[in-house]
This record gives sequence, C-alpha cells and structure tokens, in this order.
Amino acid sequence: MSCNYTNWSLITDHRSLTKVFIKENIEKIKCDIEKYKTCPGEVLLLGVTKGVSPERIREAYDCGIRDFGENYLQEAMNKMDELGDLPVRWHFIGHLQTNKAGKVAERFSLVQSVDKIKLARALNDRAEGKILDILLQIDFTGRDNRTGFNPDYLEEVEEILKLPHIKVRGLMSMAPFLPDPEDTRPYFRKVKDLAIELKEKFGFEANYLSMGMTGDYKVALSEGANLIRIGSGIFGPRTY
Repeated sequence: MSCNYTNWSLITDHRSLTKVFIKENIEKIKCDIEKYKTCPGEVLLLGVTKGVSPERIREAYDCGIRDFGENYLQEAMNKMDELGDLPVRWHFIGHLQTNKAGKVAERFSLVQSVDKIKLARALNDRAEGKILDILLQIDFTGRDNRTGFNPDYLEEVEEILKLPHIKVRGLMSMAPFLPDPEDTRPYFRKVKDLAIELKEKFGFEANYLSMGMTGDYKVALSEGANLIRIGSGIFGPRTY
C-alpha cells in the first residue's frame, strides 16, 4: 500500500467532509495499521457510526469499509433499514440491556460489549437458529462508572464458553481517556496477557482483541490489537 496520502489526513471539519476526505482518512489509518501492528494476520478496521448519517456510512462502504459499529439499538435499526442493500457486517459496541438482547441477537453479526453473564445468557436464549458471535468486555480501570468483567473474577467465563448458541470470539476493552495515548499502553498489554491466560486455563482462543479507538489505536496496535474501533478518525466529529 502506498502511504503517500495528502495533508488532508484525519480531517475533522464535518462541514467539508466528502467521500474523498473519508477515503484519505481510511488510507491514513490503514497505513498506520501496517506501521504499528504486532499481531499476525490482518487487522479489522471497524467504522464506528454513532451519530453518523446513512449517507456517510454509504460513502465509507464505497471506500472499502465493510464492518460498522453502533452503540444504540434504535439508531442502528434505522440505519440498517435504510442501508439494507449493502452487505455490511454490523457490530453492537454499546452498553446493552438484557431486555434488548433479542433484537440485537437477531440483527447483529458480532456483539462486542458482553459485560456480564446475565447478558450472555439472554443473548444465548434469544439467538434462535444461529450461533451469535460475541466478545467479552473486560474492564481493567476499576472505575465504578465502567462496565465489563473484572479480570480478577472470571469464574463465569467457563460457563459462558459452554453456552450453545453463542460463540466467544475474543475480548474487547477500552482504556481510560488519558491526555497522552502512551499512558494507555499498560491497559492494552493486560488485555493481551489475559487472552493468553484464558487460553491456558480454558482452552479459549481469542480470534479478536478489540482494543483502540481514534485517540489511542496506534498504541493498541503495538500491543496486539487486531480489531480497532474508529469513529471521528474516519468521519470527523459527530453531529446530533
């Protein structure tokens, strides 16, 4: 891949965004992937589309993005209906209440934000006629306002791995928002170490380590991420 992109890289002025700007942003990120990644194989670039119009999503699709992540069910369903002609893979990446598990199991390819065993069971019960791919959300911050499994108490993982209608494909985590992205490195390293620990303990194979967003994806890549979640880095700042 040629990395001789223009000075438009990572343009964030939403008033001037066009397909060519989105394309430049995607090419910049793909070049960074090749530069910083340490995982074997390919890295999945997920376009995070919370607050992004269907028109912008279609432009990103035209530029090669095939996986899109949504945080809110109703917003996602509206976009799915409008973009039903596109064979995209939808990821649910936001906090999910168990009473919405049925719709999410029905319409999404991968649920990245499974943060408790109750939710895993609900998705399993509602994933009729299919095997639903999920990631376990891990919280290393210890903050009360964050969701995710506590890595010190993972006895429930073995039970989740036995649920018949869901397939645990890996781990997802979010580092705290820190002024210097380099300071997020220890959090991403712990996620990778945890994946190794789970493999040794339960025979669990982490196909995906979903780590890194617009502000810290380079650090995440250097610590083993093979799925990065990029919103403003592709689409510019959100408008509501």
